[in-house]
Amino acid sequence: MSTSVLPFLIALLIASPHASAQTDMPAVDPAMCDQFANMPNAPMTVEACRKLLNLAVDDPASHHPGDEAMTCDEIFAELKTRTPAGVSPEEATRDEALVEQASTMNERHAKQNALESAPESAALRAASVLPPPLGAPIAATAMASVQKKGVAATDRYMTEVHEVTNGSADIVERNFGHDPRMARLSQLAVTKQCETPSR
Repeated sequence: MSTSVLPFLIALLIASPHASAQTDMPAVDPAMCDQFANMPNAPMTVEACRKLLNLAVDDPASHHPGDEAMTCDEIFAELKTRTPAGVSPEEATRDEALVEQASTMNERHAKQNALESAPESAALRAASVLPPPLGAPIAATAMASVQKKGVAATDRYMTEVHEVTNGSADIVERNFGHDPRMARLSQLAVTKQCETPSR
């Protein structure tokens, strides 16, 4: 696992609904992931949810004496020593690309949406200075177009969100799935509000 992917994985933990300020993780029910199947604009797929949920299961065997006294530097240093073997160059490249995709996703979509809605914005500005009998039809047409484009933009955005969360879940499963100690260290990093290492 590269050092630039590590902060992204920790960020996933921080964003997880199961990451808490407590050392002991709450009991988790994989069935809760089924709710995503019928949720409009669900932030992730059921499969991705289950993979990430496995990370929230605390294994007592992963606890070591002195864990609570570890500094953030010590936590990240041990995480680096536990990097799983066998990650191919292709996998590492895909992981790096996913981190880049996730970090630029919101900005890219915002720019694209602004560009696509520029004609409607101009029409609304023009309608606002016209007398109501003339401006109202222009504004109504522009708003209808904005709504239509908004639906398409949301669909496009959610498609990419699922790509990112599914890919992130795969990375988490590959790096944490067979090493509960890595999950434990990451939980400690969240509890201590550690700042992730820069790239």
